[in-house]
Amino acid sequence: MYRALLHVDSGERVDRSLRSLQHLLDDLGDEVAVVLVANGDAVSALRRTAPQAAALRGLLELGVTVVGCGHSLARAEIAPDELVDGVHVVPSGLGELVRREDEGFAYIKL
Repeated sequence: MYRALLHVDSGERVDRSLRSLQHLLDDLGDEVAVVLVANGDAVSALRRTAPQAAALRGLLELGVTVVGCGHSLARAEIAPDELVDGVHVVPSGLGELVRREDEGFAYIKL
């Protein structure tokens, strides 16, 4: 099983990042476990009201783990209850990246 850790920190790159993630799933399917970590201003795309909400729900249904940085969410004044159902909040996006890389996930900066 492959393990991919995708990192997006720019709101301008979220749409492209979600397309790239879908391409990864199309290629590797059930052979890959995927974690998407959003920090910086990319966390705004995690809102239930964001244009990307439907795409995120679809990815979550496919088993993608979606994680938002708690520090970035607080700075953007986004409450956890505003996020798409199933999105996890961690204290630090960078901390999550370090933990997942230590678990053997391949880091991909989007």
